Amino acid sequence: MTKYNEFKTGFNLDSDELANGFKMTFENGWTVSVQWSSFNYCANREFQTITTQNRECVNAECAVWDTNGDWFKLTASDDVQGWMSPDEVAELIARVQAFSPVLDGEAVDEVMTDWA
Repeated sequence: MTKYNEFKTGFNLDSDELANGFKMTFENGWTVSVQWSSFNYCANREFQTITTQNRECVNAECAVWDTNGDWFKLTASDDVQGWMSPDEVAELIARVQAFSPVLDGEAVDEVMTDWA
């Protein structure tokens, strides 16, 4: 499994046969992870077992981290957000792509004001 900062800008498909999802890292150094396995907060979590996976799902779990591997808090209580629709995932990706390479707390708050 790829470590959080092991790859450069671009896409990374998780190679674990029981994991479904991908990660993308932007030129600004921020990474978005989109996952939809039975281990994630998504519809597949409710219907799959550890030995079977559905390669498709109606929603996904997302996480975001910076070049240092520090995770961005997507909700008031967690650094992942589950059950996100494709439109919500696309919006998150667009917001993260617009982040500055180094954001302080105030800048992140401004960019994510109406998130969640």
